[in-house]
Amino acid sequence: MNAKQVLERAAQIKAEAGAIQELWQSLLPELDFTPDLRQCKVWIVMYGFDNAAEALERLPVWLQQFDAKNEKRIADGEEPLRARTENDIIHYASKCMVNLKNGVQPNHAERGNLL
Repeated sequence: MNAKQVLERAAQIKAEAGAIQELWQSLLPELDFTPDLRQCKVWIVMYGFDNAAEALERLPVWLQQFDAKNEKRIADGEEPLRARTENDIIHYASKCMVNLKNGVQPNHAERGNLL
């Protein structure tokens, strides 16, 4: 790879990372955070744009399942689950990306350790 190609790839990664941030904000406007550009660049480099985008598209489903499970626990008189953190959400997205890269389709029903 020559210098021109390196600069072109760097610009592409930056643009794709920005698109990932925009996708996050459009899918999850209720969250009070967006992954920083560095995190999004890591996702692009490690998992590719398509896997990163697909994983983010799965986040609203997981968050809805988390909230529904928590509401049921409360209604049943059980202790609520610990509050989900920014780190939990980033971790889930990253795990989805790993699975997608490895050809494994995440099954939300089996994600009990993150719910």
